[in-house]
Amino acid sequence: MEQISIYELEKNIARIIQSASEGEELIVVKDGKPIVKITSISSRPKAKFGSAKEKIKFIAEDFDETPKEFENEYMP
Repeated sequence: MEQISIYELEKNIARIIQSASEGEELIVVKDGKPIVKITSISSRPKAKFGSAKEKIKFIAEDFDETPKEFENEYMP
């Protein structure tokens, strides 16, 4: 979690809001002490690339195969 000063917040508010909306949490500090946490209000943070690594233990052998019904209807 990144820590920023009030000065940095004032100077870079647009970038900070964008970062927070993408799921990054930022702490605003004053005199070296945390005073505010800036975070997105979305109910579910975006997953970070690679966060599910080694969590999937099984993938069906035919996972990459296109179902026949799909081919007939969506792939003329």
